Amino acid sequence: MPWPCHFVTWCCQLPCVNAVYSVTLLLAVLYNVPLFFEREVKYPHSACSAFPVSIGKTRLGDSFVYFFVYKTLCYFAFRSGGPLVTLIYINVRLYRALRMRRRLETCSGPIALFPYLQVSFC
Repeated sequence: MPWPCHFVTWCCQLPCVNAVYSVTLLLAVLYNVPLFFEREVKYPHSACSAFPVSIGKTRLGDSFVYFFVYKTLCYFAFRSGGPLVTLIYINVRLYRALRMRRRLETCSGPIALFPYLQVSFC
């Protein structure tokens, strides 16, 4: 069997599913951790302020490197580009599998119902 068939057989087993879930959870946590350090609560110095507290950016939130790496590259990888590439890959694989199945059905014809008499007419 070719490599993808072995991968599908292996990946449907429970240890592989747990590994995929664990990696997904770890990446989600690592992606969201910087959000906790991007902003801070600022208290006003005067007692008669209209708003008792405000939310402002920290030095990390103001950093251009943080903006470029986290808000641009990671956003593209985790929210737009990565899922789009994954979806395209899965759809291409599905299309090829369905085309292969249709080709096998048309080649074998009604004899495919009897595996011990399988003869190809193509």
